[in-house]
Amino acid sequence: MSNKCKHCGQTIYSSSHHCPQTGKTYSEDSDNGDFLLSAIIGYATDSALLGGLLGGDLGGGMLGDVLNGGSLFDDNSSSNDSSWDSSSDDSSGGDW
Repeated sequence: MSNKCKHCGQTIYSSSHHCPQTGKTYSEDSDNGDFLLSAIIGYATDSALLGGLLGGDLGGGMLGDVLNGGSLFDDNSSSNDSSWDSSSDDSSGGDW
C-alpha cells in the first residue's frame, strides 16, 4: 500500500518518509491523534496542563479545557477575598 506525502506529493512506499519540502522525516508511528486525545483529556479533567501532559499536545489540552468552560489563566482568587475591609472606613473625619 502506498500513500502520497501531503507536503511534496511524493509517493511513499515504506513506513517512513523524508520530505524535501519540510526537511522532516515522517513515519506511520508518529500519530497525529495526540491533539485529539489531549483535547479529550483536557475536557474531561477541566485542566489544560493535564490534557497536555497526559495526551502529548498542549494545544489540544488547552482546547479541551476551554471547551469545558475552564479558564486557562484562573488566578484562584475570589473577588470576595479582599484585604480591604469596607466596614472600617474612616470617612467620618475622626482623630488623626
